[in-house]
Amino acid sequence: MKTFTGRVEVRVSARAKSERHFKQLCSGLVPKNTTSFRVEKWDVDEIVAIPEVPNGKLLLHLCTVGNPDHGQFAPVTEPEWHVVGSLSEARERCRAYLEQNEGFIGGGNWGPDSGKVVDHEGVVVARFSFNLRCVSPTGAELPCATDARPIASRKPMKFTVWGPDGIPIQEEPFASREAAERGIVDFVERFRLQGYYAGVGYHLQLEEIAGRCTIEECSSR
Repeated sequence: MKTFTGRVEVRVSARAKSERHFKQLCSGLVPKNTTSFRVEKWDVDEIVAIPEVPNGKLLLHLCTVGNPDHGQFAPVTEPEWHVVGSLSEARERCRAYLEQNEGFIGGGNWGPDSGKVVDHEGVVVARFSFNLRCVSPTGAELPCATDARPIASRKPMKFTVWGPDGIPIQEEPFASREAAERGIVDFVERFRLQGYYAGVGYHLQLEEIAGRCTIEECSSR
């Protein structure tokens, strides 16, 4: 029998009256030589079965985490799993999830599993950010169509520029990609006197700000 040494994480959901009660319920699962034991309190109303993924299909996980900056210490929405046929379909599912929960989900609620896409073997193939960028596990941006409708029926496209915190740098979209690129330059200039960009829990130097901005096509209003 093979043995394993290293870190093992066990996640358990249970109804318990207190943290002490929870630890008692888990005592049979935790080895005696465990060096750490973290308790997270959750209210679980139902168990959701994760769907099986046929060969050639993908599984999209949509979920949120609490944002301590807003006094949230638990997910703000119910998790969802969707079997999809492409990254384009996964993106539209993400968009629908965000629109359905508009007003509840912010960039700080988009956790490490939010927007994660795995194949039928459970291997992570992509992840969607809060602003719907699609990236590979290495961080490289993946091409992903934003609209599957025939070109003839599409509205004229404009461009939104998402800042480092996933918030548009201006309310109205830009009329062209070139205008969006100039908008990023102007956005960086706003912080030249200050010398840095202050995000939530981090600072960016001036030369780093543009690289953390994203240009995205959007339908004209």
